[in-house]
Amino acid sequence: MVQSILNDPIGILGGDVNRLSSHRLEPLYDNWYCEPLPQESEKSFFVRGKEKTLQYISTYPVKDGDDIIFSVCFTMDIG
Repeated sequence: MVQSILNDPIGILGGDVNRLSSHRLEPLYDNWYCEPLPQESEKSFFVRGKEKTLQYISTYPVKDGDDIIFSVCFTMDIG
């Protein structure tokens, strides 16, 4: 999903990690976030937020049999 929006004008502020258990979402209290740096352009922030999200999701330790769901918070501006 994140790969498909790398060039879109949308940013990612962060997200949360949940486990699907007995057809219910169970919060794992793991998360990541990305805040704009002083003087950072919107475009640079959007790219950095997506890169941070890809890194977090790709390295998250998933155990065999776990159904992990990442919820992502998007933004259209850094205002």
